[in-house]
Amino acid sequence: MLQRGGKKASLLVKHSQFVILNRADAETFSKNWKPVNRTQPVSFKVPLKSDRWTKGLRFVVPPEVPSFAFNHHRDPDIPFVGMCADEFGVFSTLYGTFEKDEFGVEQCPLDYSKSCSKIEELIATKRCYTLSIAGRTNTLIKELKSDVNSSVAFGSGGHPCVFHAMGIKSLERLRYSEFMFARKFDSNASLPGYVNVVLQ
Repeated sequence: MLQRGGKKASLLVKHSQFVILNRADAETFSKNWKPVNRTQPVSFKVPLKSDRWTKGLRFVVPPEVPSFAFNHHRDPDIPFVGMCADEFGVFSTLYGTFEKDEFGVEQCPLDYSKSCSKIEELIATKRCYTLSIAGRTNTLIKELKSDVNSSVAFGSGGHPCVFHAMGIKSLERLRYSEFMFARKFDSNASLPGYVNVVLQ
């Protein structure tokens, strides 16, 4: 969240680590993305594209701020919380910040047939869900864990569960679930039949 000229907040939109872009957006992203600054504090550039930040001003390119300017920790002694570029960088590079009642008013960039000027309208456009569950109560995770041919370790510390092995039953359950993507798989995970079950 970033504030300027009162209490109205500019927001960064969090998205999945897996994204599918149309050609125009892919070309825009590849042209405009700037590498993560690895010095402390680690951050990436967020372009301020909305009228709120650019109206009446003359820029060749939109002004930019470091990503840590948007995130404040609940503990005032901690100045900011670092954010993962793979969860915020694609949307912000393409569209800038989300401005309530200004962003996507006439046409939402994620669905041209709709408006998404409100947070709930933007959220409603989401699709291609990612299975990334840290808790122990998710029904699908419990089903996968109960499969004798699968090995699933519950997540902790905000990290999702890890799939060490998946039997055919679990692969079929994953294939016909609502999720387009899943994480995370152990680098040496045993996945016999994965290609034939999941990718067919």
